Amino acid sequence: MRINKKLKQSLHTVLSVLLVLILFPFHVIGAASENEQPVETAVTSSSEVIAQWNFTSAGTQGIIPASSGVHQQSSTIRAVGGPYFEALVSTDSSIKYQGWNNGANTKYWLATLSTKNYENITLSSQQTSTGTGPRDFKVQISTDNQSWTDVPNGVLTLLTSNFNCTNCKLQDTPLNASNLDVLYIRWLVTSTKPTNPSNAAVGPYGSSLFKDVIVKGSPISGTNPGTPPVIPKLMNMTFNGDPKTSLAFAWYTDIMTDTVVQVVPASAVQGGVFPESGVTTYQGSSEKIETFVIKGDRATQKKTNYYSHKVIANNLIPGTAYKFRVGNGAANSWSQIGSFTTDTAGNQPYHFIAGSDSQASSRSGFEPWADTFKKAKIQIGDPKFLINVGDLVDNGDLEEQWQWMLGLAQNELSTVPFVPVLGGHEVQDYTGDETTPNNNFYNHFNLPKQVVAGTENGSVYSFEYGDALYLIFNSQYEGGLASNGTVQWVDQQYLDQVKWMKNVVAKSNKKWKFVALHKAPYGAGDNSGKWEDKRIQFYKKHLIPAFDEMGIDMVFEAHDHMYMRSFQMYNDQVVSQITLDSEGNAVNPKGTIYLMSNAFGNKFYTKYPGYNDYFAAKNLQPHKKMFTDVYVSDQVLRFTAYTAAIADEGSGNHGVKAYDQYGIRRTDVKPESVTNASVVRNGNKAVISWSPPAASTEPVRGFRLYEKNDKVSTHWSEYIPAVAGQTQYSFTVNNMNSTMNYEFIIKAVGTRLNSDPVEVSTIN
Repeated sequence: MRINKKLKQSLHTVLSVLLVLILFPFHVIGAASENEQPVETAVTSSSEVIAQWNFTSAGTQGIIPASSGVHQQSSTIRAVGGPYFEALVSTDSSIKYQGWNNGANTKYWLATLSTKNYENITLSSQQTSTGTGPRDFKVQISTDNQSWTDVPNGVLTLLTSNFNCTNCKLQDTPLNASNLDVLYIRWLVTSTKPTNPSNAAVGPYGSSLFKDVIVKGSPISGTNPGTPPVIPKLMNMTFNGDPKTSLAFAWYTDIMTDTVVQVVPASAVQGGVFPESGVTTYQGSSEKIETFVIKGDRATQKKTNYYSHKVIANNLIPGTAYKFRVGNGAANSWSQIGSFTTDTAGNQPYHFIAGSDSQASSRSGFEPWADTFKKAKIQIGDPKFLINVGDLVDNGDLEEQWQWMLGLAQNELSTVPFVPVLGGHEVQDYTGDETTPNNNFYNHFNLPKQVVAGTENGSVYSFEYGDALYLIFNSQYEGGLASNGTVQWVDQQYLDQVKWMKNVVAKSNKKWKFVALHKAPYGAGDNSGKWEDKRIQFYKKHLIPAFDEMGIDMVFEAHDHMYMRSFQMYNDQVVSQITLDSEGNAVNPKGTIYLMSNAFGNKFYTKYPGYNDYFAAKNLQPHKKMFTDVYVSDQVLRFTAYTAAIADEGSGNHGVKAYDQYGIRRTDVKPESVTNASVVRNGNKAVISWSPPAASTEPVRGFRLYEKNDKVSTHWSEYIPAVAGQTQYSFTVNNMNSTMNYEFIIKAVGTRLNSDPVEVSTIN
């Protein structure tokens, strides 16, 4: 029989009223008084067990872990009180304790757990005592284990050896305790009366028994409640040290725990089981983080606590495959097993992934980025790391976006080290930007905190891998030109970053040099053409010449969400004289390649109408998410850009299609070292002198100077161009400390490489 919608609604209303009338007397009997606190209404139909205790042992030192529940690993019960609170196990799945005498308002059972991501919290428990055991208890809750609140209907009166009396137990009693990082529940003795009235008081050997403790709750919509709060999440690996012998780890938990990484040779993990012995354990540190989670938190200024964990594993063996897990060191608290391989002692060829702009503001919006990462790893096979050139999320102050971005790619992040670059969306980018100031970029990654003063934490750093140097630059800083082309204004952080880069290049002996920065010197999309031409003109006049001086081979850019590969660019001009080898690689080309790899995600821009893209060999929008496979070897740097659209999966190879390719072959070698080096000190000045190499097959284009221990000033170095026919060079260092010794390094600079160092010292 068919019933129309309106009739169905009427019948539903009538049945609901009847049900209320039937249950009304029971509601009145169990109602809270006007003086009692309001409590949450339990919704048991969708409840899950958060923690449950079926007591089968006395635990360790009287601390008994939960036997089941989604937050089992973080949940414990113990007795708090006198010196003889010794655990004894009963035979009926209860726990029995003695020593309750003189315990009024001082002795209690204590449960510690988390209700994170749950609401409508309820508590069940059963108690009894022996004849000389305590009779009167009340249940209280706390968030700090100091201030306690009585639970309505939580007064208990026990009977001798009787678990089934009405006043001896709680049955799904509501607790006002939703979504708490830590919840404390205690069953507090409130008198000295025993269960047997013929006894004067609770005796020293009177026992109290406890069992069937169950905490339930309903999952909060939009959260992932099934993960216990001690289990690591958002785990990732970064470079914060020498990749040959170290690797850095970071993760979050919902509550404070210890910070531990365990590492073993990969061969020690058999059948997916991490061994309990023969591991190397590293201790780290954790920090409480307060952050907005969703957009609405900004208006209410509601911040949620998380705990950021960071560890560096060091003294590793170069070229070795390892497996690892992170956690707090306790059983059942570990992450999934991850893997990594340290860089080799000698330079070997390798691949890595490059791309940018994983940004989104919804879970579904981040799924394309995770899909691209997965496909890139499958395509390359063994990428040594992934560089994401900024705009990792849409709003860096909102934790939910970081949880989606890192969480959806967790499997890949546990096997591929991550090189994050700060973009404009991670921070407050401009006056009036909806993204509020925050430190979430640094909180989520284990990176050097502040290499250049005044820059965002974690946003400026470098590392060497194989025969290559990688410089990560914060492009939130810039300058502006006056109408005559002179500098009108400039951020000090920009100047200091350029100084830092030159210092790092001076000290490095690596052949290949890469820079990654979000906001591009070369771009022709909407951002560049419509909004940021002034910054671009400043970069062209001042940043690009710095790249030319440093001999940067390749710059990874982003921000315009297009695919752009430049020509070889030098002095902001296209290098027209290019020789190709038999494999199509440019042989010893002058200048730098600039690459914008479109986007890891599905946010695309197009070329701004009329904007000059003279620099671009390709400047296109395929409207498909992309990644780039970069290959580095002794003489060849080659990259292949791929589209990775989900819509193309039916075409084979997981929807991955080669889109563009470019390669460089460099046969450059180190020049010979300088000769006749010396330093003469005169008060607060020092004159450094040297001669060019007496004979060098590699042409010398200049010289780099720096102080071995950065004593002159922070990140000090100098580049002195070579002059044809000049046989003697000198440089005067001013403002020196007359009481301090200095050790200066001089290097000749070839087409790309630095010579071996020559050291001169002011030590008399």
